[in-house]
Amino acid sequence: MKTFHGKPVDPREFKHRDLSNLRERVSAKRQRAREFRERANVEVEECYVCGSTETDIVREMFGYEYAQCDHCSHVYQTPRLPDDVLNEYYETDTEFASIYTDEDQIQYRLENITKPKIDFVLDHVDAEQGRWLDVGCGVGASINYLESQGWDAVGLEISDQCVSVARDVLGVELEQRPIDEYADRNPDATFDVVTFFGYLEMVPHSMRDLRLAHEMLDPDGNVGIGVMNADSMSSMVHRAIPEQAVRHSIPPVGLQQFTRESVAEAFDRVGFSPEAAWFFGLDFYELLTHLCLEVEDFQHSDLYEYLMENLNDFQQVIDDDEESDYMVFVGDRE
Repeated sequence: MKTFHGKPVDPREFKHRDLSNLRERVSAKRQRAREFRERANVEVEECYVCGSTETDIVREMFGYEYAQCDHCSHVYQTPRLPDDVLNEYYETDTEFASIYTDEDQIQYRLENITKPKIDFVLDHVDAEQGRWLDVGCGVGASINYLESQGWDAVGLEISDQCVSVARDVLGVELEQRPIDEYADRNPDATFDVVTFFGYLEMVPHSMRDLRLAHEMLDPDGNVGIGVMNADSMSSMVHRAIPEQAVRHSIPPVGLQQFTRESVAEAFDRVGFSPEAAWFFGLDFYELLTHLCLEVEDFQHSDLYEYLMENLNDFQQVIDDDEESDYMVFVGDRE
């Protein structure tokens, strides 16, 4: 498997809302999580990936506990919200959707976040053009880009706000339904590529959805996934200072975190052979935000400015160690 590391980015371009008032943003996320805590009543008794019941509690955040599987090292929240509550949250919560629907950030995210991930998958798939399904596609920037490259692309997204912004801002029509419903309605649909970016860790049926992708892919098709890394520096920061988090697997909807081992286990069980992996993230930014919250006036210091200006150099070290908070994998259908 070919492995790549690093992706330069300037978080000040798309995280300015968080940076402008960190304490208020963290407080809002903490309060939101605690409002839902009593409804998180579904005990997860088996690992989502391998089904093992042997686990250890490795993290607690905002009153939610995360277990790690002793077999495949997968990390997941237990208890969690019921399916109907999760679906309602994703469909209607404007605060959650605002990450992707801020019109001032859409173009930057398209050029610096969406396109690089799509291009990485394109570099490692067999088809030059064809049919592409992107599951949980946000405002459809991926669909907009793929269509410009000649692909017949379908985007699935259940958020009301994301679907509306996709149509009104990007001129993209999305399918507002989950993948299982789409598969039921389109039993003969086949694709050359199916992708899940920032999706599998947000849903309780990740293995089911990967299997659906396998069924819908052509025999020579490819899957692409982008998932949060439990073995990351950001996870270390959260374990050390759990009550100050503003990103990277925040409850109540940060249900899962993958590891290299649990991705390999998931691919093997579903029938995918890993072709390429890419490690990058915002771990150094995560550390800086925690320092801003822990140290008075740190955000206004020359040290902060120096570290922020050189953020990509520090992050590259983390990426090279494969302890970045985001991992992209491309697999071949077996």
